[in-house]
Amino acid sequence: LAMAVRAALPGANIMCVEADPSAQVWLRRNGFNTVAKIEQCTGTFDAIYMIDTLAFVDDPIVILKALEHLLAPNGKLFVTVPCGQATSGRLVHAAFETPEHIQFFTEQSLSKALVSAGFESPKFRTIRHLYHMRRGPLALTNAVKDVARFLRARALGHYQLVTFVSRGHSGH
Repeated sequence: LAMAVRAALPGANIMCVEADPSAQVWLRRNGFNTVAKIEQCTGTFDAIYMIDTLAFVDDPIVILKALEHLLAPNGKLFVTVPCGQATSGRLVHAAFETPEHIQFFTEQSLSKALVSAGFESPKFRTIRHLYHMRRGPLALTNAVKDVARFLRARALGHYQLVTFVSRGHSGH
């Protein structure tokens, strides 16, 4: 993700929060500022990207509050988490079978967590793709998946909760 952000925004100052020591080494070797914990970040940030991280933390609201304090007044937080339950009420994600995932979210519970941490109420989105797009003959696979994601989200609810949120009106 850091490489993609740097490619899209060549002048951006990117700070990576990475707990894994070997990943820290790789990030630093590739020219990224890296810390092990959010508490080590200083200053404010125009954008914060938290991709599928909240499922791994003991207290997501504490983490979200820390991010809210790091976000610049007009900044945005981009959050994704596996959706724990579809609109129909059924479980939708293989994340339940992963022992490292200790938090599971629905649209309602993620909304409550974000608002409790000082963010605006989120509007969830279906995004075309989160990772690298294929080219050539494999592009057809992406197109089919894009349509399937959209239709599935409309019929059953989101598989992945995705939102951009701003600080709430009471932000610091």
